[in-house]
Amino acid sequence: MKRLAEFIRSVIPADPFQLLFLAGVVCLIAAHGLRWEPVGLPSARQSEGDFGLWLRYIGPVIFVYFIIFSGMAGYFVCFWAGKHPLRRVIRWVCAPALLGLGLMFFRILYLSATRTSILESASSITESRFRWVEANLWKLPEGFQFTLLGLALIGIFISRMAFGIATLPVAVPNAHVSQENLEAWRRLQLLIFLLVGPLILVGLLLSFVSIGIPLMVFSRPPAYIQSIWFSRLAAVLTAAAACTVVLCLMGPENRQTVRDSIRLPDRTSALVSLLFPVGTAVLISAGHFVVDRQVWVAHDIGKLSPPEFGSYFDTPHPYFLLLLFFAAFSRRSSFEGYFKSNSLRDTGRIVEYSS
Repeated sequence: MKRLAEFIRSVIPADPFQLLFLAGVVCLIAAHGLRWEPVGLPSARQSEGDFGLWLRYIGPVIFVYFIIFSGMAGYFVCFWAGKHPLRRVIRWVCAPALLGLGLMFFRILYLSATRTSILESASSITESRFRWVEANLWKLPEGFQFTLLGLALIGIFISRMAFGIATLPVAVPNAHVSQENLEAWRRLQLLIFLLVGPLILVGLLLSFVSIGIPLMVFSRPPAYIQSIWFSRLAAVLTAAAACTVVLCLMGPENRQTVRDSIRLPDRTSALVSLLFPVGTAVLISAGHFVVDRQVWVAHDIGKLSPPEFGSYFDTPHPYFLLLLFFAAFSRRSSFEGYFKSNSLRDTGRIVEYSS
């Protein structure tokens, strides 16, 4: 327990209030994948016009990128706070998040009521919109809630920064880095930032090259995107491209460590790596069967046929196994070159460096 407590303390920032900033950034990162469409929002109508339809279907796809940008900027400031960290947080983290949140709220306000008659006045439409928002303000979806929570946590930390009580970048206790490890640490900072932020841009870039450019050139979707192999190979190519980017950031010394670590597993390791996921899948499926069987016995016996045990199990497609291989190889190569390389072995922990 003592060693566990020491480990936990070693990864907690020297200023515990920096955890508020990190928690706020995590909320911003998580918000974009949550629900933004309120329950009860009026469905699309012909009277909305081109702007209303654009706001309904295209708007959230664009507006959410302001939230994504603010989350990535938050991680960037964690490592590169600059000479004016307070100004950088407000400008690059809080402002985009508030802008995205405001645009999302304007979208709901606009779509909550649309003109149903040419005789209906603009004031009555505006009044109906505000009545709808007032009735549903406390029922806003999880995307709004997480963004507001993230901004609130970051705001608390900003208030401490304004009084000079807290500062950035995030640093662990007693952290230091020697001059010979400086280049390796900078590469590690860049890699961590890439993994938690801009790595998603790799997939977006590939999508733009394979779909966006042909669409702009020929004014119609390319025929190959309708093939089932396109969707299957897209995930494999995205993982391979992300792995390539990570390996490029490592540098030649760390890439050599990755190459040296690639080897066939021994029999015991191969058996454990096979039995662990299979056993987990069997346990989950068996649990579902037991629960459904109990529900059937309690409520549906004599009315419905009992659940069949074999229907809860399925053999995975080789394509999914291929995806798992690329994902596992990408993750291992992302960290193997750093945490097993000689350049960082002496530090023993992630360290902080501020230029």
